[in-house]
Amino acid sequence: MAKPLAIKLADLAALELEGLPSTRQGLNALAARAGWRVAGQARGGAYLYEVTDDLAEAIKQARRERLAAVRLPNSGNLNRRRAGRPKGSDYWSFNPDVADAVRLMRMEFKDPATTILEKLTGQFSSRLPHLRTLQRFIDRIEEEELVALERVRNPDLYKSKYRVSLGRADGGETYAHEAWELDTTPTDVLLIGGRFAILGVIDRWSRRARMIIAPSESAQSVRALLARAAHDWGALPGKIIVDNGSGYVNTTVKTACELLGIGHQPCLPGSPERKPFVERLFGTFTRARSAMIPGFVGHNVADAQRLRSREKKRSGLAEIIASVTPEEFQAILDAWIIGVYEAREHSTTRQSPLLRAMSSPIPARAAPDADELKRLLSAFVSSSVVGKRGIRWKGENYWHPMLIEHLGKPVHVRRDEGDLGMLFVFDDQNNFICDAINWQRSGFSEQEFALAANHDQKRWEREQSALNKARKRNFNIEEAKQQVLMRDAEAAGKLAYFQPQKPASAKPVPAVALPPLPRATATVHTLPAKRSAADISDQVRRADSIIARHNDGFAIDSDQLKWAQGFVTTASYRSFKAAQKQPAQRHNYPINHRS
Repeated sequence: MAKPLAIKLADLAALELEGLPSTRQGLNALAARAGWRVAGQARGGAYLYEVTDDLAEAIKQARRERLAAVRLPNSGNLNRRRAGRPKGSDYWSFNPDVADAVRLMRMEFKDPATTILEKLTGQFSSRLPHLRTLQRFIDRIEEEELVALERVRNPDLYKSKYRVSLGRADGGETYAHEAWELDTTPTDVLLIGGRFAILGVIDRWSRRARMIIAPSESAQSVRALLARAAHDWGALPGKIIVDNGSGYVNTTVKTACELLGIGHQPCLPGSPERKPFVERLFGTFTRARSAMIPGFVGHNVADAQRLRSREKKRSGLAEIIASVTPEEFQAILDAWIIGVYEAREHSTTRQSPLLRAMSSPIPARAAPDADELKRLLSAFVSSSVVGKRGIRWKGENYWHPMLIEHLGKPVHVRRDEGDLGMLFVFDDQNNFICDAINWQRSGFSEQEFALAANHDQKRWEREQSALNKARKRNFNIEEAKQQVLMRDAEAAGKLAYFQPQKPASAKPVPAVALPPLPRATATVHTLPAKRSAADISDQVRRADSIIARHNDGFAIDSDQLKWAQGFVTTASYRSFKAAQKQPAQRHNYPINHRS
């Protein structure tokens, strides 16, 4: 009796027989309804089901047709499938969500197959893969999808090994000192006093470099690095390319770059590839010299453990002892950079950094002298306003004679961290004004300092007085005031005054009492010593009114009339009338006429 045909439901679904479901889930339901018997278990854990004779014959026929479709003449068979399961008929093709979960777990933790299987149990308990199936799938994706996995699993390795790197980072630079790269790395050497940081700067175009030792990456150490490079090379960069560390993007460094006319260009966070030359500089020094220096602690954790084990075998203590001072380490840095690094030919430029810098087609901006460089690269303190006691900072006053000219004006204040008694003062346009001194913190005598300040202010006051006298020789302010008042009087005098007509039958009008005028002590010609233009205009109108009323027959007080007759003969009256282009009053009696 022939043995019944046993087949996996996944293989049966792949044949796509007419009248049967084309999915494993559908066949599962059919097997349950038809009562198919489980004949055993195949490799990988899948169940084998016995099928009826009719279905067995259909399965065999479908297999023969598939085999004939891929069989070619003996000359070759380009379409022959590889040995094993047909593509698209395995567990992972039918369970893509499980495959994606495995990929995520390999990206995140690189877990082994047994751990991944445990994690899959919670969500996919009804359709877990066999352990060996899972292991083969992990091996396959680690080979075929390694770059995609490493991009998430190890970003640094992905950037250094797999990220496309066409062209050159310095392709945009065309001359020396156009752009400097700055960065910080911890030392691989334990120094007396602990672990220090190495700050490095490199010129992109020429590859000239400098490095300094500092306790940490701070604004002070960054400015010290810039000052060292500018002083040694005698040049200033067009811009500096830095990361987003606190020592590089603080206000002090930014304002110092503004004062020096240097562009400040921070990289995006997590983008060390944007300053590759200074990163490579650190790596070159570490490989070339760090391991030679006593106190070397290794490049990574594995190196550190190996070195501690070796030290324990040698001395009995699993501890690395520091024996080099920071000053000695700085001397090693300088000797390697100046004597080795800058003197040897680089493979990319085909020149040594020193020769390449000397052959720059465009000269760089010259660096200022040491004193000015110290001021411009000093620490930013604050913005302030100059008061009568100078500039106040940390409870003390700072003064300089030049501040007299900036009293009440805003200024920017900077300082040298090594000198508490001096402040560098700049105006709001970043122009240097002076070095303000505090007598207590700088060691001067308070009395001498105060006397000198008073002397300086008196000298400034004398200079201002002399300047004002010179200005007054060219412009008389009192005369200008009189002219303004005279113009007001001229404008007022252009108004016409109309006297009422005297009726023919009018009776004599009693004398009008006018305000009393001051009597002259000598003659009626005597007038006040100084009159304003407004006073003269009033007196002219009063005199004209008195004489006109007298000529019309009105009774006028004799003192009033005497004053008016005398005033119309004065120079003040005639000049006012001439300025107004009006005729002067005329009368037919002598000045000393008495009525």
